[in-house]
Amino acid sequence: MVLSILGGLQGVFSTFISNIESYPLILMRFLVPVLLLLIATMAVQRVSKKEKIDSTPTVEQKREQFVVPDDFFNKEVGYITNDEYEHYLRPMENEFRRMKETFDQFKVLDKLYKKYDARTRSASRRRRKRALEMRREVFDQILELYNYLRQVRLSIVEYDEFEEVKE
Repeated sequence: MVLSILGGLQGVFSTFISNIESYPLILMRFLVPVLLLLIATMAVQRVSKKEKIDSTPTVEQKREQFVVPDDFFNKEVGYITNDEYEHYLRPMENEFRRMKETFDQFKVLDKLYKKYDARTRSASRRRRKRALEMRREVFDQILELYNYLRQVRLSIVEYDEFEEVKE
């Protein structure tokens, strides 16, 4: 039994050697991925050994002054902590004024639309035709105004609502 196993292994080995001698590219299909895997593994090991682990700060680093960056968020925090709410009220007032002016402009355009709509029922064909054109123009202006209002983004204060959890 042992001899048959050894004979089988010798046959497999001799077949492998003869295949390598006759078709050397078959060996390359196996060796190239294995070599690439070994090279990648060694590269990762080398890079991981070079990484330095953070340690506690040195005395010089402890004495180093921490400077708060002068960005948007830190400026806003300053206004809130100093109770400078006027910084927000003036721009809010301007936005509300713009919205009121937009509504007033809508009321004027709505009145014009109703006027031209009433004229479309006129007996005069020329007057009816002119009223249809003007009604269409006024409606386009109302749509532009509505689109402007849709695009307005109140951006003075960001406000998130949180749902209260009932216990």
